Amino acid sequence: MCGYCIEYNTFTAIYNAHSGQSTNLDPNGIELIGYLQDLPDVQSILANLPADMADDGTLSSIIACRGLEILMAQGFDSAAYQSLLKTPAYLSALEVFTSAGDAENPLPADPRFDLSAAYWVWDKSTYFEPGYLDRQLRLWTLPDAMSLLKQYVDFRLQGIGLHRNDLEERMRQTGVFDPIEDITADDREAFDAHFPAFWCALHWLAMQPEGAPCLWEVISHEPIGVPEFAGLDLWFQRRAALLAYDRFGFVPFLKDLSPVRTELFQFIGLMRQITSEERASLLEALQQLEAPEPKGMYFNLRQWLETGDLQLS
Repeated sequence: MCGYCIEYNTFTAIYNAHSGQSTNLDPNGIELIGYLQDLPDVQSILANLPADMADDGTLSSIIACRGLEILMAQGFDSAAYQSLLKTPAYLSALEVFTSAGDAENPLPADPRFDLSAAYWVWDKSTYFEPGYLDRQLRLWTLPDAMSLLKQYVDFRLQGIGLHRNDLEERMRQTGVFDPIEDITADDREAFDAHFPAFWCALHWLAMQPEGAPCLWEVISHEPIGVPEFAGLDLWFQRRAALLAYDRFGFVPFLKDLSPVRTELFQFIGLMRQITSEERASLLEALQQLEAPEPKGMYFNLRQWLETGDLQLS
């Protein structure tokens, strides 16, 4: 199972919720990762999550990213963030996530990444001290954030410095052909470890006038290789698409539909109230498209635009 599978299951749950069907969370179910990533009311999800489940490395990173998102958008004193601070699962996740934050360099040295402008991401003060994150962000510059996002694009979208396994050779050795193993375990771990800094850069750039091209770079390029189980790279792309829509509507998408995964349109449709006029504009652009139509794993864009039905195929 890969990141696309998690994405599909998450979209199914969101679609079912919109249709009035039950979305009771099974803490042991595969949908937990997608719920934590994409459902707007993360506070309610964490309120029902056993604290001892939140200290998993991947989950704690995802939970910390959702906390950072709320901190950056609403602030430390907001009702949403104060609610998180009263949630045992959130506190458990932060205990694990910030465990290396007291070190000068919280992650092992890696020449492919420079986090010198973002070590505060792993600092406990970011999450527990009023005003601390605001002070760090005031020190951030556009080059700081753009450098971080470029590191993400170079590594995960362009494959620069990315090490891949020889799947044919692995099959000869083990008798198993598993596409999800195409990227080395060390590189997957390195990407996961650095991901929260990329996440902050993405959200900060989305608030800047110069941020639009950065968002589009992520939206218009699929990750190299098969996304891992947690699908952090697909989550990153979905969030970039939603941030772009919230700021610009479908204007940037209308300029170049072809490279956009159809599932990104589906995600925006599930998360926002898309008008018939917006669908009509997208359909007109699709009909006039000279390049190949957008492709996806399981969502028919044209059908949605013509009927308004977000049902998964």
